[in-house]
Amino acid sequence: SRAFAALVADMRRPARGVKMRYIDQEAEPKPPGPADIVRAASLAPSLTDYIQTAGWMSPLYMRLRSARARYLDIWGDLPAVQIPEGVKLRPGGKAPEIALLRHRLGLPDGVAYDKALAARVRAFQTDHGLKPDGVAGVATVAALNDGPGRYDRLLALNLERA
Repeated sequence: SRAFAALVADMRRPARGVKMRYIDQEAEPKPPGPADIVRAASLAPSLTDYIQTAGWMSPLYMRLRSARARYLDIWGDLPAVQIPEGVKLRPGGKAPEIALLRHRLGLPDGVAYDKALAARVRAFQTDHGLKPDGVAGVATVAALNDGPGRYDRLLALNLERA
């Protein structure tokens, strides 16, 4: 157990010459002790999988990697449709721009701002740090028009930093 804990601790150690500086001490990963390492390995479905997969990576990196995969899975393949700026689309409304909004968010064609569209807009707003009110206002339309590339680049940048 001691040898295994030493191996994992060595695998987690940054390459020689790499000195990370954390402005926010809360973000600095705390190295687990030998008991924590052995406990985590014992809870894994397979010791081999634990060693070969991400068992050695920083927890911050793991959360960012999961967030990026989830983000791309949900928002990455949607059509890059531009929605006219200056519109405010709300539930119950019927406007030609609603069809663009539905298409942009991967919903079936239509011109009604129904419950499904409002839920999808709220999910988008939540995932993009906007107030989840279900109304496609200025900030939501701007985020939609940015496309997934901007947020994917931010997540990728933070993965590199991690």
